[in-house]
Amino acid sequence: MHTSDQWRWYGGLAYEYELGGEATGTADGVAIRGASTKGGSLRAELGATITQSDSPWTVDLSLTAFAGKKRGFSGGVGLRYIF
Repeated sequence: MHTSDQWRWYGGLAYEYELGGEATGTADGVAIRGASTKGGSLRAELGATITQSDSPWTVDLSLTAFAGKKRGFSGGVGLRYIF
């Protein structure tokens, strides 16, 4: 990945397959409809860590997307102070 003194980029790609599984549960003592967790999912991640050599602060940015059995996306922003 590309690296400079302020930005450090990272990325990843993964595949997951659940061989079998069933999610069940109850709500207020009543059984709820079950859901199958069997199937494959693809996960892609891209992020960056931003730092400056003369600052104790670091910012982390991330974005993750899912396709297949799991669908959707999530993101995050983190702020870190090192003393």
